[in-house]
Amino acid sequence: MQENIYLPDKKKFHKRILWKYIILLLVNSSLLFGNYFLNNYGDNNYLLLCYFLIFVFGLLFFQNYKRQMKVISGLSLEIKDGKLIQNEASGRCEELILKDTSSLKTDSILGMNRIFLTGNDGKQRTYADIEKLNEFKEKLSQETGLTITQIQRSYGLILFKIFLIYLPSLLVYIGTKFEKTKITIPVFYLVVIINSIFFFNSISESKLEGGISNSITRRIIVILILIFFFQFYRVFTEM
Repeated sequence: MQENIYLPDKKKFHKRILWKYIILLLVNSSLLFGNYFLNNYGDNNYLLLCYFLIFVFGLLFFQNYKRQMKVISGLSLEIKDGKLIQNEASGRCEELILKDTSSLKTDSILGMNRIFLTGNDGKQRTYADIEKLNEFKEKLSQETGLTITQIQRSYGLILFKIFLIYLPSLLVYIGTKFEKTKITIPVFYLVVIINSIFFFNSISESKLEGGISNSITRRIIVILILIFFFQFYRVFTEM
């Protein structure tokens, strides 16, 4: 039975989760301080607000980091009697009948190896950085009777979509160079925020197969929306 128990690679998860929150903190800091230096330079109240929000984000990210590492440390997967059993540190146990699987897919992104298991109910489950990964995939394929397929992506197409999403920002920025357009940098910044909301929505896992988790993109989009309304208020009250 022991050979059918699979554990997450804790070292990889530790590094990946740590970098995830570092990047999120840097993105949020860039958005807040970018807005300050572009539009609110000299506004000490806004600067203090930036520092406060960064402190709150850092605290939340640290708490989430500890929580996720605790979950990973107590997580195990077991294939037994045609079922995939997921045991968690909290004592919660989830069982999935493998014959009820409609597709098995895998990919590798930024050094992270993932398996996407989709049930007949349409629900997709993701398993990342599992120790004894090849053995785990072989066992899943054997129990489900399905062949694991590799997700194919056209990175050229993805870059083209990104270009299209940010094309309005580029055009507005060019417009700021001509006095007759009366387009200001604060207005350009508003357009960048709107385009960024569309960008993060387009790379979420619900829009892009194997994309960024919906929870992360939702968090970023909420922050962007808050910054947008704050910036919108500043722009149109100062006109």
